[in-house]
Amino acid sequence: MNLTPRAGVTSSQQTETGISIPKHDYIALTYNSNNDPTAVTYRIGGPSGSIVATLSLGYDASFNLTSVQRIS
Repeated sequence: MNLTPRAGVTSSQQTETGISIPKHDYIALTYNSNNDPTAVTYRIGGPSGSIVATLSLGYDASFNLTSVQRIS
């Protein structure tokens, strides 16, 4: 999976298809025991602000990232 940002894409308000993340000013990561990120939480209003989106990251048995799903 290529996670390299494309040139010119700088806004979280994308106009193309895919997972849309609302305007936010804080991002928190949750990790598993292998130190792999398992969730990404986006907030507006800083670390204690309102959650605007959460992504769940899935891994296979070899700890390769296999899925990204918006859950809120």
